[in-house]
Amino acid sequence: MGIDIKVNKFLVERMGFVPDLGKLSFVAGSKKGRILFYSSGLHPFHGRFSILVLNPLFSLAPESFEELLKTLFSTPKISGLDGIPLPLFSGWINYECNRFIEKVEQSPKTTVEVPDFHFVFSDSFVLIDNFEKKAELVLLDTNHSQTSIEERKKEFLSELESPLPAFERDLGNIKAKALISKKRYIDSIDEIRRRIGEGDVYQVNFTYPIKIETETPSWYLFYKYLSKNHADYAAFINSEETEVLSLSPECFFRIENGIKVSSYPIKGTIKKESDIEKNELLKKELLTSEKDLAELAMIVDLIRNDIGKTAIPGSVKVEHHCELMEFPTLFHLYSTVCGTISENGQIELFKSLFPGGSITGAPKISAMKIIAQLEEHKRNIYTGAIGFCGINGNSVFNIPIRTVQRKGNTLIYSTGGGITWGSDPQKEFEETMVKARAFLNIFDDPEIIFE
Repeated sequence: MGIDIKVNKFLVERMGFVPDLGKLSFVAGSKKGRILFYSSGLHPFHGRFSILVLNPLFSLAPESFEELLKTLFSTPKISGLDGIPLPLFSGWINYECNRFIEKVEQSPKTTVEVPDFHFVFSDSFVLIDNFEKKAELVLLDTNHSQTSIEERKKEFLSELESPLPAFERDLGNIKAKALISKKRYIDSIDEIRRRIGEGDVYQVNFTYPIKIETETPSWYLFYKYLSKNHADYAAFINSEETEVLSLSPECFFRIENGIKVSSYPIKGTIKKESDIEKNELLKKELLTSEKDLAELAMIVDLIRNDIGKTAIPGSVKVEHHCELMEFPTLFHLYSTVCGTISENGQIELFKSLFPGGSITGAPKISAMKIIAQLEEHKRNIYTGAIGFCGINGNSVFNIPIRTVQRKGNTLIYSTGGGITWGSDPQKEFEETMVKARAFLNIFDDPEIIFE
């Protein structure tokens, strides 16, 4: 039935300063329930806003997955706040929630015990416009608020204006343990290629987890990573159950005004070099790679079909295809698929899109069944969805790749890639190493050990 939300009044006040990454990370890490959606502001449109969710009031506790979706996509319309992305409900949905949508078996083991989904409701935010270089404190007075706007304004400004405590830690050397043997990885790729050859599937995204032990606080790891790397859809979720550091470059989908949907699948990765001329050759290699182009084309077709299941006929189109996206350590290829849905179509759209095709394969159901057979561990939050549903029918979710799930001092970081008939197992293995080191490079001389 959803949760009744009434907004009596609100305050949008420009702050006299823009909190930097270190401050945002520290404040998010200082209170359980807080969430930071961070964008490096590197790419047009994608990188515009960073949002700090300051005041978690309660967690959603729906009786079913269907009830969760009804609650998430029933946020109110508030005149006067148009164009402001306010994440009233913020959190995650596990990859294994695919079982609530399709009849799919689950991988037998788990790395960390986490809830199927976790969302908090908040009435207080810091909204940073990375393009206009400004920050605003946005406070709502709702029927669930526990303190006044005035009290919260004073409290949060004091917290945000206070100096960041001195904290500089040598992250040191680490030995990260891959929870798979290289032989099993190669054998799994060979099995996927066999299944493709038999016509069961066209593409499968195969992944595996890596275990890391560290005492370094999560907020500091988040800060260190994004100081050296960039991500347009990063998120730090400081929940009681699990601390999540999602360093994702990939937008799963966004809904604007309740009706316009856009999805941005990423496929194709190549490591970046320090030499400019070499990078130009690498760009050309990626843009002409038959394997990567075929992989992206298949996923674009899948997502176009997923959106088309619920979109207004004739509204679905590929606005951009095979665009090059540059990051400090690598290059990606991505496309943009858009469509228009009815005002009450968000729930069916989510069920049609989830999980994202770029991290399952095609056809989706066949790919998910093979994933469950070959991947020994549940993915949990990794490759599920992280994001928010906000006011005026606006929602944004990332696909949590390059994502850490943390319990105590144990961190689980997963890596993988899309496998096609043309995949070379050794090259696919090497690509997973590139993706793993994209996070591990914050440590000194990290080593990955295989079972």
